[in-house]
Amino acid sequence: MPITELALLTLHPPPPTDDSPTQIPPSNLNALKTAAQAQATFSKHPVTLIQCIDDPSLIYLLGGWDSVAAHMDTWIPGAENKELIGMLGREGVGVRELIHVTADPARVVGLMRGSRDVIGIWRAGFKELGDEVWRARVGQVIGTKTDDGDGDVNADGSKGGVDEGQLAVGWRMDDWFAPSTYSDVSVWNTGGVGRDANEVVVFSVWSSVEKGMRFMEGDAWLGRHARIQDSVKTTEGSCGRVLCVLQP
Repeated sequence: MPITELALLTLHPPPPTDDSPTQIPPSNLNALKTAAQAQATFSKHPVTLIQCIDDPSLIYLLGGWDSVAAHMDTWIPGAENKELIGMLGREGVGVRELIHVTADPARVVGLMRGSRDVIGIWRAGFKELGDEVWRARVGQVIGTKTDDGDGDVNADGSKGGVDEGQLAVGWRMDDWFAPSTYSDVSVWNTGGVGRDANEVVVFSVWSSVEKGMRFMEGDAWLGRHARIQDSVKTTEGSCGRVLCVLQP
């Protein structure tokens, strides 16, 4: 089953901070699109670029791979990727973090309905990794329709902020990977420093930043199941807007 890549990229220097999420220097944006298109063509999976709203210097890259090995053992050490990493480095684009999650990339890219949508990326680390039944229960709780408190009504008549169809949930498959330098991918640092290996990643779509952050910061939906809530060790979330989706 294909898996999803979640990479966090950085822009140097940071773009101007204003109400528009698209104020990225053309050279940065062109470099990002060039690299993303090359990856999409190679992997045969779409690649989505999302700019973080509260910190415009951060760019999320969401891609798909047939396996972790196809990414880390074939694409990463390949000549084309090394050339692209060098080009990104020269244009001030760096790689801060890279992980793989079990979410179906087709489902993830299906959330990206348009640049006006707000994409939420929520991550929770757990104290210990439960069995498959426990993990399935976590996914079930997360996928339950959730009332975000504003009285909105979903298409099916239920109150709430998000339908299951607007969520994609996956478990992290590996420790984080980060290049030792932006221009040299021959040496990669690996390890779980600052992260819990038992981490769930939730991708969601919202009509506004306020709704997305209310969902992620409240964590009230995890509280529906005491065992899950008690097992949560760390949480973090951010919202972004889609810059582009590059097709294979």
